[in-house]
Amino acid sequence: MSCIYLLESNMAGNAAIATSEAKKLGYKVKFICTNMTEYADAVINPCTFADEVHEVNTYDITKLLHFFEDEKESEKIEVIVAFDDFRIVQAAILNAKYTHKGATLESILACRFKDIMRKAVSHLKQSVAYEVIDFKQKYDSSPIGYPCVVKPNDESGSVGVKICHSNEEFIEAVNNIYQLTSPNCRGYQIATKILVEEYIPGDEYSAEMVWNPDLNEWLLLGVTKKFVSPPPYCVEVGHIFPFGDAQFEKEVELQLKEVLATIGFKNSFAHVEFKVIGGVLKLIEINPRVGGDQIPELMKLAKHIDPIALYLRASLGIRFEALELDKKQQQSEGKTYAAICFLFSTKEGEVSQLKIGSNFEHSHKTHLAQLPKKIKGLTSTEDRLGFVIQTFSSTSQAINFIESTSQKIAVEVYADE
Repeated sequence: MSCIYLLESNMAGNAAIATSEAKKLGYKVKFICTNMTEYADAVINPCTFADEVHEVNTYDITKLLHFFEDEKESEKIEVIVAFDDFRIVQAAILNAKYTHKGATLESILACRFKDIMRKAVSHLKQSVAYEVIDFKQKYDSSPIGYPCVVKPNDESGSVGVKICHSNEEFIEAVNNIYQLTSPNCRGYQIATKILVEEYIPGDEYSAEMVWNPDLNEWLLLGVTKKFVSPPPYCVEVGHIFPFGDAQFEKEVELQLKEVLATIGFKNSFAHVEFKVIGGVLKLIEINPRVGGDQIPELMKLAKHIDPIALYLRASLGIRFEALELDKKQQQSEGKTYAAICFLFSTKEGEVSQLKIGSNFEHSHKTHLAQLPKKIKGLTSTEDRLGFVIQTFSSTSQAINFIESTSQKIAVEVYADE
């Protein structure tokens, strides 16, 4: 039996869902992680689904190569798939050596590291002005002017990201990143580079795209509308999927196909974050994986699409069934919009109590963080306290749900200062 290896997971449990899909396709599944106990508080624990679980230091490519050298003696290694940002590169290296499947290492590097991505697409209209600062360099002001966005070159979840309008704010933002000297919540140590980017105003979106091996091209599955907290941190507090009319989706797909072709990225899934200025998409990030923050759940609820299953099939290079909804079902049920509202507090301290109210009892899905939990207010996704997911028959209903829920929860979260 051929074996699929899942290299870690995000805390939403995407690897657990992928395990079930891989087994349906007839594959044996092995989950590789640094520490099994890390997933004890995951929304879905992938360790309980795999045929085998192996603990290997997944940040150490030499340890991984040693592991797979032993594995190839007893297993047919079909493909290695990663679900979090911090093991995407390792999976690409392993696939290049053992399977020759999935995206190329060069294209993964262009997605994973923001400075490489910016350089690769700098000639495209979708690009923005940027400069790279090394930790060894000292700047008293932004090298590209204001407003600007300061962010670590290889972090995730909005950690260290801040919008700056002055020298004082810029220096503070840079110093905050300098202080990220310890490994993050996933055990990853950021590189010594900071990206300073042109700030693009307006609403934020993400495109959920999959490589179609049958047609040898990218396919847009839909657009997610993102709601963010006020500046300077702009943490995502809600999502709606799908969002936008057919013409908007067509333009998004057309422009992003050009972007992805420029970096040579294919045979995978793309979660591309962007804004729109005068009909032109402006790139924020290209993530070579399925979107996090329960976006896969929203896609399943709204369109009956399982992006994790499609990501797995694209990585394997095998065909997948048609993605269009059954027309009769669409006509009888009408269009569905799925929305998620994240729970948070703007206070800094230790959260000891969280109320969400009886009006959320019949939500599709509710998840609360394990308390007590120390937070910094709302400076990154690590400060969020859970989420509520519901479905609606109109975009306006979904927007109202996110806006009203955010206001109620922010008041009902109590943080000890």
